[in-house]
Amino acid sequence: MTKGCKQPAEKPEEKSWGAFGSCERAALALYELLVRCGHADLIFE
Repeated sequence: MTKGCKQPAEKPEEKSWGAFGSCERAALALYELLVRCGHADLIFE
């Protein structure tokens, strides 16, 4: 995982997520962004 708030390169496996709702994807993306930016503590308060 990269340091800082860089956008991750698009992973090929994400294209096969089609069946998953965009809500789950948005939540996961937000979680990854918070972790990458060092704000994971906001999630686990």
